[in-house]
Amino acid sequence: MQNLLFSSILPQVAYDPINGKFYRVRKNSEVASEVFPDETGKLFIAPSVNQKKLLMKAIKVAWIILNSKEVPNTHIVYAKNFDTTDCRAFNIGILPNEDFAKLREAFNNIHRDLKIKPHKTDQYSCVIQFRENGVLRKLICADVIQAKKLQRRLLVKYTKIVGKYLS
Repeated sequence: MQNLLFSSILPQVAYDPINGKFYRVRKNSEVASEVFPDETGKLFIAPSVNQKKLLMKAIKVAWIILNSKEVPNTHIVYAKNFDTTDCRAFNIGILPNEDFAKLREAFNNIHRDLKIKPHKTDQYSCVIQFRENGVLRKLICADVIQAKKLQRRLLVKYTKIVGKYLS
């Protein structure tokens, strides 16, 4: 418990940045017990003595305690490994809303949206689909080789975006 961090913004919570655990703090600055996020990754906390309890994402609470300031409205706190239950300090990042949208879209393209499908009517053509700026795009390719080349280029593009923010 020697690694605990405290913040004046959230005085009722202590944070262990190495293990990613949260602890309740009593009024006399004594650590009471470990606090566990619920199944959605949120903590019940009291920001000050006179205010009612708040429900905040655990990863956001960790960032606030680490940096001793509030999260700007134009930014999003995210988990670098996309596991929001992992609140260790090295896994927490913050991005502007636009950059986070690009990161999420690139991640989803790599793992879910980027596909090569056969064309419905032309048996020699293929359709490659992916998301770009939130819109599902479909491009018709003359053959499988052209589709695979385009898929490889798109995978490299999206992997660079993901690698930029998640490393």
